[in-house]
Amino acid sequence: MSMPLDDIVYVTLLLLSIPFGHVVKVTRSAVGKRALTGVVGAIMALLICRLHIIHSLITTTVNCLIVKLLPEKYCHIVSLFWCFTYLAFFRTASWFGFPAPPAFANAVQLFLTLRMIGLAFEIHDTKYPPRQGESNNKLVKLYQNVDPGVTDIFSYAYCYMGLLAGPYMKYRTYYDMLHEPDTNDIETVKPMLRRLSLIPIIALGYFTMSHFFSIKYVKTDDFYEKPLWFRLFYMMPIFCVFRWRLYIAWILAECSCMMGAYGAYPASSLPKCGQGPSDLKALHKVKSFPKKTASYNFEAVNNLYIWGCEMAPTTKEALRSWNKSVQYWLANIVYRRVPMKSFRVFLTMAVSAYWHGVDPGYYMSFLTVPPILMAERVMIAAFRDEEPTIKQKLFDHVCWFFRMRGFDYNCMGFLLLSWHDTVRYWSSIYFIGHITIIVFFIVGTIFRPPRKKTND
Repeated sequence: MSMPLDDIVYVTLLLLSIPFGHVVKVTRSAVGKRALTGVVGAIMALLICRLHIIHSLITTTVNCLIVKLLPEKYCHIVSLFWCFTYLAFFRTASWFGFPAPPAFANAVQLFLTLRMIGLAFEIHDTKYPPRQGESNNKLVKLYQNVDPGVTDIFSYAYCYMGLLAGPYMKYRTYYDMLHEPDTNDIETVKPMLRRLSLIPIIALGYFTMSHFFSIKYVKTDDFYEKPLWFRLFYMMPIFCVFRWRLYIAWILAECSCMMGAYGAYPASSLPKCGQGPSDLKALHKVKSFPKKTASYNFEAVNNLYIWGCEMAPTTKEALRSWNKSVQYWLANIVYRRVPMKSFRVFLTMAVSAYWHGVDPGYYMSFLTVPPILMAERVMIAAFRDEEPTIKQKLFDHVCWFFRMRGFDYNCMGFLLLSWHDTVRYWSSIYFIGHITIIVFFIVGTIFRPPRKKTND
């Protein structure tokens, strides 16, 4: 099975970016690192996007004007509106007579959009920080505030690490990498090789499964002449091919960051993916000692927890293990800032669908997630014991089975994309995913124990 040329270029760039990270790591000056990461990223974007790199240049230029010229109080909202509006134009350019961008140019535009919006929010939060204790405010100012110049913004926008497949990293994390005085004491090769060791097994599974199962076959009339059991079964290997392909890209991208010491923080500072260090007091303490006495890790770029994706019993847990840096972006930029809690999940899923594309299949899949979470929640309340018991273990196994089938079911909409193809497939299996959600919600509601009354 031969790979398309765009796929070959994409994978080659991801592979080459791993050893190149060592060049960034041993470069001592912040100016040198900024030039290397920005210029190499721009070259990679040019190879992937070709003349369509103009889209990312327009997005970055206008966003730069927004964050430099508008008041910090409003710049994040304007940036969000601008970047998402232009993203819609990017996806629909062919509707207006413009040439359609290459397939992988979409990946560049996706992550650049996250970076530019996230940067504007960081600038806003620097000026209007969330309420903290007095001592913590000083640490936030020291380790989280940002004030980028124009050159900083463009180099961050095109930083090659994370540009093609993520992970999304805050501007402050990029700044920390540039200004780390001496990264030579941070071990990068061993953690990178440990992460890379998973690739052969995943790649073997991916190439084997993709040889026998293809989403293109689901669009043929012959597929719908097969028996019901076959149509139900087919979505399982399709989801395997889909997620294993992403595992490969994400792991290669993580390794690229590791080799450049991008996202390397003291383990005691409890780094989290996308966010960076979460314990600023511990980070400040480590900064007063030589790096040789501190243990560093790369949790800030750990975009994928495979065990959680494969084995987590609930949808909520599995989602937290999947593309964690984008989950962080959605949580920080959207979920936590929506004032009405009852709309948070729905709006977050809608934004995620919009970020992925304009095709109906994205919305049909993502907007099925909130009802799944609701049904799952009432079923857990009705049947799962808080204490570890045989009943709990049995429930978790059953919950895992249906959770995976829910992911299989939604994946078909994500890949089929069009309304016609998605409805055609879902109707051919009698909308079993949606019917199951309704049944579970009703059963869970009926058997859910009444809430205990509290004495006033």
